[in-house]
Amino acid sequence: MNLPMIKKHPAGTPGSKISSYVNGIGFCLLLTIVAFGLARLPMLERIGPLGAALVLAIVYRYKFGTASFGEKGIRFASHYMLRWAIMLYGFKLNLLVLWKHGVGLLLVDSLIVATAIIGMIVLGKLRRTDQQLSLLLGAGAGICGAAAIAAVSSILKPKEEFTILSIGAIVITGTCFAFGYSLLLPFLPLSDVQYGIWTGFSLHELAHVAMAAAPAGEEAVTYAIMAKLGRVLLLIPVCLLIAHRLPSADASRSAGKLPYPWFLLGFAAFSVLGTVLSYFHAGGILILLLEPLAGLLLCMSMIGLGLKVHFKQMNLQCIKPLTSLLLISIVISFLSFLGALWI
Repeated sequence: MNLPMIKKHPAGTPGSKISSYVNGIGFCLLLTIVAFGLARLPMLERIGPLGAALVLAIVYRYKFGTASFGEKGIRFASHYMLRWAIMLYGFKLNLLVLWKHGVGLLLVDSLIVATAIIGMIVLGKLRRTDQQLSLLLGAGAGICGAAAIAAVSSILKPKEEFTILSIGAIVITGTCFAFGYSLLLPFLPLSDVQYGIWTGFSLHELAHVAMAAAPAGEEAVTYAIMAKLGRVLLLIPVCLLIAHRLPSADASRSAGKLPYPWFLLGFAAFSVLGTVLSYFHAGGILILLLEPLAGLLLCMSMIGLGLKVHFKQMNLQCIKPLTSLLLISIVISFLSFLGALWI
């Protein structure tokens, strides 16, 4: 019996382009599903689906090379899905919660974000490391981890190796700090609420904040998330500042054509929508759909980025920015500790 043959389209034809999109997006979705499954395993559950997705994509690229059968779809996932995910991520930001608890949290959040970004840039200049890589790491450490790196990367358009390296470094560093916080909890001169605020002020990812605050109880988790949301809110002004003041790796933009980061308007719009729905206790189905959709799209975009990067191209110059990230993480942890005592 003859098996049916898959019809091959000549390169450059509409059929080949469609196949490349479908194959690439489908492959990213498949690896994303595997990543979500891996994230449930006892060890990998600590790094979450994003971390698992990065590891999976990097391992695939290292073992099997470029997934040329779906190049256009993979590029689509790493570029457009990335921006959609950032817009939907704003749905988690409840503006009323931040307003209710005053400016104290936002003041400390602003200090943390400024310290992380400026600190990484200054260390980058002193240690002669790439400015864009330093900025990506500073945004990830100061604002909201991989989501902030993705947003800033969409504006700067740096080397893809820098984006994937930054996300991996933030995930690993944040996970280590979250473990450390949990171990230090019994010995700290902080109340449960203060401890929660400390985690929200200093840890990189929202998942890291929730994980570290959980041992102190539900009230600690609530205040931790509130402190973290203030940093997420600062994603918009930080990205706008970067878009207008800092150089891009894109040649057309270096010539003066600077595209406006329109996806930030989507981020703001979804923040307002989520706040309104939460206030009226409405939109339950929409909430149930949008939050996991944001996670799915962000994970698929991470797969797309990981499949396009070969770490053999990286060199020992990466050690300097990574050690700078560790130093800045320690600094913002100390400042956050003081801020939690002050609040």
